[in-house]
Amino acid sequence: MSLKNSINRCNQTIKRIAASALSVCLIATGIVTAPAPAYAASDFTTITPFDNTQYGKGSDDNKYTHNGAFAGDLIVNGVDVSWWQDNDSNWVKAKKEGVDFAILRVSYTSLSNPFRTVADTHFYTHYKKLREAGTDLIGVYAYSQAKSENEAASEASFAVKRLKSLGIGPEDLELPVYMDYEFGGGRLSPSMSMTTATKCAKAFCEVIRNAGYKPGIYASTNFYKNYINLNSLGSDVDIWCAQYYYKNTLSPVYTKWQYSSTATIDKILSTSTGKTGGTDVDFWYVDMARNPSSGFRIYGNTHMTYTGKPVKPSLEIYYGNRLLTEGKDYTISGITNIALTNGEAYAYVMGIGKYSGYAVVPFSIGKGYKEHIGLNNAACKDSEGVILSNKHIVEEITKYLVRFVDEEGKDIIDPAYYENGTVGAEVKVPAPEKEGFTFTGWLDAEGNNIGTSVLDVTSPVTYTAAFEPLPETAEETVEPAETVEDAAPDETQEALEAGTADTEATEPEETAEEATDAAKGEPEAVPADADGAKDGEPAEEDTDVLPPKIIETVDTGKTYLELEIGFNSNGSYVRNVPEGKSAEDLVNAIQIRGKDDDYSLKVIDAKYAEVTGSVSTGDMLGVYDGDKLVGTADITVNGSLLSDTGSVHLKKATASKVAVAKTSVKKLKKYKKAFKVTVSQKSYAYVSGYQVKYSTRKDMSGAKIKTIGTSYSKVSKKIKGLKAKKRYYVQVRSYKVVNGKKYYSGWSAKKSVKTK
Repeated sequence: MSLKNSINRCNQTIKRIAASALSVCLIATGIVTAPAPAYAASDFTTITPFDNTQYGKGSDDNKYTHNGAFAGDLIVNGVDVSWWQDNDSNWVKAKKEGVDFAILRVSYTSLSNPFRTVADTHFYTHYKKLREAGTDLIGVYAYSQAKSENEAASEASFAVKRLKSLGIGPEDLELPVYMDYEFGGGRLSPSMSMTTATKCAKAFCEVIRNAGYKPGIYASTNFYKNYINLNSLGSDVDIWCAQYYYKNTLSPVYTKWQYSSTATIDKILSTSTGKTGGTDVDFWYVDMARNPSSGFRIYGNTHMTYTGKPVKPSLEIYYGNRLLTEGKDYTISGITNIALTNGEAYAYVMGIGKYSGYAVVPFSIGKGYKEHIGLNNAACKDSEGVILSNKHIVEEITKYLVRFVDEEGKDIIDPAYYENGTVGAEVKVPAPEKEGFTFTGWLDAEGNNIGTSVLDVTSPVTYTAAFEPLPETAEETVEPAETVEDAAPDETQEALEAGTADTEATEPEETAEEATDAAKGEPEAVPADADGAKDGEPAEEDTDVLPPKIIETVDTGKTYLELEIGFNSNGSYVRNVPEGKSAEDLVNAIQIRGKDDDYSLKVIDAKYAEVTGSVSTGDMLGVYDGDKLVGTADITVNGSLLSDTGSVHLKKATASKVAVAKTSVKKLKKYKKAFKVTVSQKSYAYVSGYQVKYSTRKDMSGAKIKTIGTSYSKVSKKIKGLKAKKRYYVQVRSYKVVNGKKYYSGWSAKKSVKTK
């Protein structure tokens, strides 16, 4: 039976868009591909795909009522099995019948005294066969008869030990390890108090949690109401509720509902009879509306060809700029991924370790879809093996900051940004000429007089006004101006050179050696750091000692669209295509590399028909050699199947508008011949890393620059190999890497620290 019937109206609000959050370190952040649907005001019904469930309504007893709180959730069908299901059960057939998840009994506690925990001997066979059949959303449960916290902890420890002995770690289970807590007519008595039962449940979950698995509790509606205080279990404990009725009357705190134990599913056999027998069946409510985040990006092919076997799309998943690894950082499982579907098959992406949580990506399985040729063939490559390259829709224009100052460094014309090239024919000084002097032009950064025209601005630059004395006359001779050196006492020379008076307490006098260094204006030699730099030479990481060619935020008002080509086992695809983009505009935004002009591009659908209107996810970029189709790249459309938030897939920015958040010195800590600098952390959206600049001179002359970290979260660095008991002046700045270029913020205010 198709998922369309089983989901019914709850899935209509997310027919095109579906996903939930993948979180990092239990923080609720991740990709969302749909806005949160409004919960229904009343309950709703769906149809189970399984026969003989007994408790549903309707002519076939197959219609079940769901709490309105689950409207908008994806309802997944599954089973829970144990020794009572025979080892010869055919899980390939069960997958075709609609079994998309399974929860397996790993162990159980005897109903009689004394306390004894036993392994379920059918567990591992069921586990292996389910994986082979493509039902790879699996959890486990341990049947409990615990009457104390110690017994509950012992049951959990037994289950964990068995799982690990079979090589099934936390990363191998998509669903939790549940405590099956119920009266079995034997050891556990209904006279047990709620306090005791709740403590046992918490003790079981604590052992499971500490072992790295996800904890859960299974119980009946009545057991939850009378024996377990749900509010005290912890928010990470998954609730699985049994009630054999046409609806579940527990408050909607559960994610799974076991609604029958009598379902007949072809080829799931009873151990006692060897024939198809009664099986426990469950609904799983998958929340499709988690908190949104642009931290994760998911790319991939979404139109797959029907084969009669389970289909799993190949996806690329990024967190920030890091490409995550399947099997290490996440797993992909399939839901209704064996039947012909129209956007109603789903990839369930489960994070591993610090990437906890999940995301759901819808895809289509159909007949008549053409082969995903991909672009990994020689016909689509140039001589360097490169397939496609980006082509900016609008020419990239850069603007640079230009300052016009007098000899004292004071602005005499307001600083402004100018485009690459000429600032203007002439830039004159608006102020009157100085008495006895006349303006002769501008001095560039190297001190060369370039006259009154300022040309070829290709980097941030400061032009200094140049003056010359008026020519001598018979009546009056102009005496040379007194130099700064003549006018200033020796002890204030450094302060005047820095352009500011030093108001701090006077430091001990420099040694003769230090004074000589200062007079030469050379940076002091720094002993080798841990990275092996020699005295007086920058360490290996000091690759950006000179300031970059672009600083701070520069806005040209021009925009471009950056398109990326991705690759996976299903072929290749074009990322970052905005919703509503026309096929013509997309083709015009991409170009073939190389000298061959015979290649042409078209947007085609999954059956190779040309697309002339808007592009949608699942369409392909076709590469043609004449009339022959030689390559394809599936298209990921921002706003269609994988995302509708502009910050996730679309990289749209002004060509030179790169926002770099300015940082500051948060802390300076002194050490022996060293200091440690800590900067204020900024968002990864605006910062790729930080640098520190330090000098023994307050004017920062002879300063060294080192990279603190190449991540926005690496915020401190110990600077070693310095002079003992010496004051160092320190500044920091942020940088952002965009398209391989580094864009820097301005330097922070200076702070100082004296080494030990």
